[in-house]
Amino acid sequence: MKTLLHKGGAQDLNVYTVGFKGGPGKGLLGYATFPSSYEVNKTDDGVVIQYATLPGGTYADYNEGKTLTHELGHWLGLYHTFQGDSCSGDGDYVDDTPPEETPTAGCPKNKDTCPGGGVDPIHNFMDYSYDSCIYEASFFAVLCLPFLTPLQFTPGQVERIKQQIGVYRGIGLPD
Repeated sequence: MKTLLHKGGAQDLNVYTVGFKGGPGKGLLGYATFPSSYEVNKTDDGVVIQYATLPGGTYADYNEGKTLTHELGHWLGLYHTFQGDSCSGDGDYVDDTPPEETPTAGCPKNKDTCPGGGVDPIHNFMDYSYDSCIYEASFFAVLCLPFLTPLQFTPGQVERIKQQIGVYRGIGLPD
């Protein structure tokens, strides 16, 4: 599908909405390519999301459109906040996201899988919390990266995005 529909280059975001096998509520919400993968398979570049995760969709607890923002985060170079499933190691390669050992299910209060590093970032777009648990940001705001800091990408995540898209997508953003 992507090979037939893909348009543009490394700087151009292609978004595909699909109904994954099994339908809404059966697992996969979406996936995306990372900036560093572009040169390997240019026509595979983009974001794929379950159509039922769009605002008003039928995917319970994930139907406010935040799956698109999460997958866009990957396309821009961000990993999950629980990357590596460990309290040690590099995690998501962002210093200001607290270490998180496991993905979040639901919207638990005071989740702290790695004591001493700060409570888990359950309100961050790069975790798996319910959409209602993730702070608001519009798709437009995500594209206007210099203004993201009050939203639930941390300043460190914004810096990683700038670095990743500068190197791999040829997009330069002001500091």
